[in-house]
Amino acid sequence: MKFDLNELNPGMWFEYEDGSFSVQVRLCAGVDLERIFKATEKKRVEYKRGGRFEYFDIDHDKRDELMWDFCIMDWNRIEDGKGKELPCTTENKLLLMKGSVLFSEFIADCLEKARDAVQDAKDGQEKNLQTSA
Repeated sequence: MKFDLNELNPGMWFEYEDGSFSVQVRLCAGVDLERIFKATEKKRVEYKRGGRFEYFDIDHDKRDELMWDFCIMDWNRIEDGKGKELPCTTENKLLLMKGSVLFSEFIADCLEKARDAVQDAKDGQEKNLQTSA
């Protein structure tokens, strides 16, 4: 199996069903996921009745925003109401993910298809290992 060491987590392009726009997404895992988790959780310690209790406060809104910004890499042919092309910025990604059910469901479908593609590749690799053994 070959790996591009300059691009270990490449994106995958998906086109909307009517062909009106396309989006490049990537999955979040490993060090990228750890970075997002560290940025969105704070450890809190409370002492009660002689016991020490640790809690994690998680900023779910910030976590979602960081995940969306990471996973959505680029897009083509997404326009505003006046027909002006929208740049793929963090602000526009969050605006669309929070405000457009159509867009957010499309992104969820794309990420699911990306996960399936990774699983299919893994299954194929395992099958190759079994047949060569």
